[in-house]
Amino acid sequence: MRLNIDITPHTSILQALRLGRRVDYKALVGEAVDNSLDASATRIEIGIDAQQVVIRDDGEGIRPDRLEALFTLGQHENLPGTQLGRFGIGIKMQTIATGDTLAVDTIARVDGISHRIQAMIDWERVQHSGRWSLRRSNIRPVALDTSTGTEIRVGRLRREITARVLAEVEQKIQKIFHPALISGRVIELNGRRIAPLADPRMRSVIELTLSLSGGCSAHVRAGLIVSAHSTLHHVHIGYGHRIIMDGVSLGCGEYSGLNKMFARVQLAGPWQLAQFKDELTNEDQRDELEASLYEVLLPLLEECQQAGELANTTEVLQLLNDMLAEEWQAARPRQNDADRGGAGADRSRQRGRVDSRQADDSGPATTRRPPRNRVKITFDGLDAEHGIGKVDRTAKLHRIDLAGDNPFIAATRARRTDPIALRALFVVALGLYEQARAEGELELDGSYGQRWAKLLALQRIELDETGS
Repeated sequence: MRLNIDITPHTSILQALRLGRRVDYKALVGEAVDNSLDASATRIEIGIDAQQVVIRDDGEGIRPDRLEALFTLGQHENLPGTQLGRFGIGIKMQTIATGDTLAVDTIARVDGISHRIQAMIDWERVQHSGRWSLRRSNIRPVALDTSTGTEIRVGRLRREITARVLAEVEQKIQKIFHPALISGRVIELNGRRIAPLADPRMRSVIELTLSLSGGCSAHVRAGLIVSAHSTLHHVHIGYGHRIIMDGVSLGCGEYSGLNKMFARVQLAGPWQLAQFKDELTNEDQRDELEASLYEVLLPLLEECQQAGELANTTEVLQLLNDMLAEEWQAARPRQNDADRGGAGADRSRQRGRVDSRQADDSGPATTRRPPRNRVKITFDGLDAEHGIGKVDRTAKLHRIDLAGDNPFIAATRARRTDPIALRALFVVALGLYEQARAEGELELDGSYGQRWAKLLALQRIELDETGS
């Protein structure tokens, strides 16, 4: 006898989704802007007030056969445009977390006929009724010359809108959608156009294009930062209209002092991305990019390393990294002619090449694979951005970037002759790393480190900086 069992999830799953996800307006707006740009929008207007978040665009609109994906858990649809992601997964999860209602008003043109679709769902009502159904929906034809586009409204917000929230949303757009902004796409927040975030002033600039396997390429512009207090540093990797990896160490090998360097890498070609556009999923593509960047950035990395050594951090870092389990430990940076790509270097294993039509005279960009290291502790975090520090697991070498300028970290580091102080730093580093591993996240935004820093600031911990 065959049983027909209905395994449709109960609507109470909405409560579980909300409990397991914090209200994050930056993520909500980011997903919405992403979808608008994927729909070939050239203008996006964002309105945020105490009652609702509204995102309006002039893109291609949502076709009737794709609307269901926006409201159905687990369903997605590929979009036209840059094809960066899959519509319906990220934005849906964020709307569930941030507000009780989601309303969509969209105009799309299909087979020469324009349709206007309006639909609304009340997540709280769905949860309590036990029925997966829209509160209202309708479709009607409109004049063919009616402009296409989509408006999304998230209402009955679950967290207060503050000036800080608005500032964070703007900063997110400036940083993550830099490629779209510099290409002329217009993104407005509460009636004001958002300007692209300017790259820091740099010296020893390297700019070239790498031609990689399978039709992939990467345009690289990097240098040593001369701007004071730049919020842009490390490596920023973009694809299409957005930055997919923000402030990472991919291609930096075992070198430290990365706060003194900035590299912008724009990918082109058939790169394979993760579901939420924040990772490269093809290991061969990733390995080749990492190795190629390592060779290009090597002169800058060596200077960053030397600057870090001048800052009297080498001894402490060596002691901390020596405490790591042997199988975790990273190799020391090597600085001989072969490693710097000098005349004696072995070029027989090159995989990528420089596009000579777009390269400058900064030197060849070969792709010797950087060492396959495990974990390294650095002082490359920044108190203002990361609290006590952050974890970067984007490269083969996982980095625990303690914030050298955090008051607790700085005072503890100054007591480098005190083994107890060193162990305290080591425990903090391991705590950051374990948190990142437990959450299964890249932990690049430093939110956990910031919470830890605030907690430490409340405690009665007194450490002088004399080392006594």
